[in-house]
Amino acid sequence: MDGFKNLKESRILRTTSVLYDDVYWEEYWHKRFNVSYSKNDPSVIAENEKKLMWTQNLFHIPSGSLLDVGCSFGYFVSFLRDRGWNAQGIDCSDYALERAEADTKPFLHKGLSSSLPFGDKTFDVVTCFDVLEHLYIEEIMATVEEIKRVCKDAILIKLPAWGFIGEMEVINSSFGSLDKSHVSVYPWEFWARRFHGDDFYFLNASLWRGDDGRGVATEAWISFRRR
Repeated sequence: MDGFKNLKESRILRTTSVLYDDVYWEEYWHKRFNVSYSKNDPSVIAENEKKLMWTQNLFHIPSGSLLDVGCSFGYFVSFLRDRGWNAQGIDCSDYALERAEADTKPFLHKGLSSSLPFGDKTFDVVTCFDVLEHLYIEEIMATVEEIKRVCKDAILIKLPAWGFIGEMEVINSSFGSLDKSHVSVYPWEFWARRFHGDDFYFLNASLWRGDDGRGVATEAWISFRRR
């Protein structure tokens, strides 16, 4: 039993964080989606507007403190700060963080989602967009607890929810046509159960059919509030 206790306290986890280097961003993200490294890119602006719409419509919070977990280039953080939010971000990728806008860099932090360097209930809102599916199961469990710990009020996550057939596709194709870091793709109910509990309750889930070229991906927006 002592061995298991020490293993839990050590927080030594398998991690996909080593994957997000220049090859990942240039070959997968930049070329595949044809997005420039600029917060003024039309597709970046449209995505940020959608994220803010979901945040405000679900929680009725016009502004406040927000942490974006897995912020990559910090576009959403910059977008929010321009609109009066006290927004910060955290990401594991040196490559992405180094390419953030100069005026946004002071509000971005290097770190893992499974060990957030912030105090309890620091942020009114915590967002986590297209991140959790990139984590191994032990990273997921630790990340969920960390997000809940630093969140004062509301949590919003977005991720693909392909269902059980999709899980097999990820296993068979993750090192081929799909993003090789998609190691944990589950039905949306799986993610809702991870956050729902004594401290937070499940608020809403909205699923949208995505255009991934194969017709199997569903985009899930799932929200939670502190009890």
